[in-house]
Amino acid sequence: ADFIMDLVNSDPEVKRTLSGSYKQNQTALTQEVSQYEHDRTNNITNVDVKEEEGPKWPTTWFEQFTILYRRAFRQAMGTIFTKLNFAQSILLALICGICWYQMPRTEEYIRDRFNFIFFVMTFWPFHT
Repeated sequence: ADFIMDLVNSDPEVKRTLSGSYKQNQTALTQEVSQYEHDRTNNITNVDVKEEEGPKWPTTWFEQFTILYRRAFRQAMGTIFTKLNFAQSILLALICGICWYQMPRTEEYIRDRFNFIFFVMTFWPFHT
């Protein structure tokens, strides 16, 4: 469904074709739906309702989460992983590594290390 929505939103010709097809078939669809509703309401008194055994949901929460995570990652991959972002990340990692190893490892410079870690941890999320 997401692929169809992306296709409709990105291509105006597809959008026009789908809206034209819907307008042509709208009366047939409404008649079909009304007939279905009529049949369903008439037959509801004759049907014995049986409770189904088994799980309430067809998939678990974790399966849904992983599927949505993978889809979101695939959609955002083109904007996140560009050559420019990759080059900036590598360059910043080299500069941070050089600065980290140039600081003396004494008690006097512990505050400088904390400040450096704070800078790195606040800069990376804003960088992406």
